[in-house]
Amino acid sequence: MPLQYFYLFWTILYLFLWLFLFLRRKDLRKEMLLTSILFGFGGIISEQTHIQDWWQPLTITRTRIGIEDFLIGFAIGGIAAVIYEEVYNKKIKSRKKDSLKTARTLLPIFFACLFI
Repeated sequence: MPLQYFYLFWTILYLFLWLFLFLRRKDLRKEMLLTSILFGFGGIISEQTHIQDWWQPLTITRTRIGIEDFLIGFAIGGIAAVIYEEVYNKKIKSRKKDSLKTARTLLPIFFACLFI
């Protein structure tokens, strides 16, 4: 396997695990998708800091930041969001009022972390 495709290969392995969890747990799909998208963009942002120091992967586009960075963040974020519920066979109870209050609290903290 050429080294150019190695990063993409490992990303696809994580995407298979993500897809397995997504298809298996219908009750967690919304949470999984939202977290995956957020972490996908986080993967691109974190790549900006790591690429200068020690991490310089070969991407399929031959650019410093590739599609693999979004995909690996997407997959790992979604897996991390639901792996506890899957391993311990837990069910999420819907609490709309509490989740809205939590989102209002955590959203400013998230944006503050982006600019620090």
